Amino acid sequence: MSAVLHVDFEKRFPDININADFEHISDGFRTTALFGPSGCGKTTILRCIAGLERPEKGRISWNGEAWSDPDRKIHLAPQKRRIGFLFQDYALFPHLSVRRNIGYGLPSGSSTQESIEDIMGRFKLTGMENRAPRELSGGEQQRVALARAVIRRPRLLLLDEPLSALDMTTRQMVRSELRSMLMDAGKPVLLVTHDPVKVLTLAERVLVINEGDIIQQGTTTEVFSRPVNKTVAGIVGTETVHHGEIISIRDGLADIRVGDTVVNAFAEEADGKLVDICIRAEDVSLFRGNPGRTSAQNVLDGRITELISEGPMYRVSIDCGFPLTALISKQAKEDLALTPGESVCAVIKATVVHVIPKG
Repeated sequence: MSAVLHVDFEKRFPDININADFEHISDGFRTTALFGPSGCGKTTILRCIAGLERPEKGRISWNGEAWSDPDRKIHLAPQKRRIGFLFQDYALFPHLSVRRNIGYGLPSGSSTQESIEDIMGRFKLTGMENRAPRELSGGEQQRVALARAVIRRPRLLLLDEPLSALDMTTRQMVRSELRSMLMDAGKPVLLVTHDPVKVLTLAERVLVINEGDIIQQGTTTEVFSRPVNKTVAGIVGTETVHHGEIISIRDGLADIRVGDTVVNAFAEEADGKLVDICIRAEDVSLFRGNPGRTSAQNVLDGRITELISEGPMYRVSIDCGFPLTALISKQAKEDLALTPGESVCAVIKATVVHVIPKG
């Protein structure tokens, strides 16, 4: 049976109003990310759902059970909502051992101790029972905090920037482990983050939030590949966003003038229509010289203006009549012998060029 979290409320502050309107439907593990820049209202939405903040108007309910309804003077206490909340800093008790942190507030008895042993095994904490939080790595602290949340059998897990307390190296190691643990817990999850990589690796759905409003929601793939406007495109990290004008269109395939270049894309707009085009960097392939036979509709000659190393990847800036960004592997950069000032050929399929009508 599916569980439905219904959220439709307004929370007011002197400098911003937070408006949340969405549903999270799940019959087990499913993650929705609340995603946007710092200060946009993500954590406030999470805290209102948890019962740690009170909205001024609207309603929050779980399977029809009202958690918050100011008009009816309903505000269910956090502990009665049966949610698990994982804070940014994990909020572990520094003076308690791992075992006592996990079991804090639970009734005493043999069944409770068996549950603690079971959850410690599931979260790979066996052997750390008597350690203090300061004796654990960042990843181990996260596992303790998540085990403490899950052992109470919550109906819903709320995670507020769960990897922000970790350094970059540890964050990369723990990210995949976190998804595995959440799947093992088998609970619906709401995740707050400003990191697009976390959204893409941890979430099936995403709510894009800006200045207190949800401006797009949908599957992660849909939102990241087809943003509804330039604001969303910027938030989800679309590297190439430029103005264009449709100069002709036939069978849904449009010729769009962008700067000094014509780009092909699938569009439904009329001739002369002003648009914005969006191209993600990972959808651009680079070649030295003629790429040969290709099914891609866009084969653009250009010149490399900048190469930026990003670990195993390189971000390549290209002038091809308009600024274009490509993301390639370090091996590809070396195989192609790419350097600033060199000529290069950018190949882009028309299907990955997203067209947004202006206005």
